[in-house]
Amino acid sequence: MSTTVNIDTYRAQLLQDISNVDNLEVLESIRRAYRRAMGKLKKEKEEETLKPYTLEELHARIDRSEADFAAGRYITNEEMNRRMQQFVETCYK
Repeated sequence: MSTTVNIDTYRAQLLQDISNVDNLEVLESIRRAYRRAMGKLKKEKEEETLKPYTLEELHARIDRSEADFAAGRYITNEEMNRRMQQFVETCYK
């Protein structure tokens, strides 16, 4: 219970500190730092839950991929590059 109180208190203090900032550059810097920290935390949690594939799972994935390719369910390298370019452009607008 004390951890919750400490977190709630700390969160309230942080919100108060941020609400007093009147410099856009500082706020942008805080936001970037926050997003980096949350991204790192998310990545760490995802890494904790990852487990290696078994050989049977790998073979099943390969079989599905080969069946998709044979059925024409794939995209070209050029299409993938176009999609990636669009993705990057939307992320950095």
